[in-house]
Amino acid sequence: MRRRLTRTEWLIALVAMGLAFGLGGWLKQAQPPGTAAQGVALRAALQPGELQMISSVSCGYCHRARSWLTEAQVPFQECFIERDAACRQRYVRAGALATPTFVLHGQVVRGLDPARLLSIAEAQRRQ
Repeated sequence: MRRRLTRTEWLIALVAMGLAFGLGGWLKQAQPPGTAAQGVALRAALQPGELQMISSVSCGYCHRARSWLTEAQVPFQECFIERDAACRQRYVRAGALATPTFVLHGQVVRGLDPARLLSIAEAQRRQ
């Protein structure tokens, strides 16, 4: 017959799982979303008004993206799906599943991906 776990054993198991799963997210958040070189390249490649960031008021990833873009002095416009009906419609039309969602030259990028945004901006400049 199997022995049942005690409350202490359950608590230890839950704490261990929380540390294992939470530590990965914590370590990922400690890293900036992009490099300084990517910020410089994006700033040079974009004109004001080209990059749109669709955000949510309570989105931690949006806050990190906003902070990085602002620090890198990358020009972008931001709207919030909870505050702006037109923003919410753009979010739905883009097929977005989460925030932040970026729209650049009609292309949708889910999450802050500086390399992808730079690729789109450079392709647009070559046309």
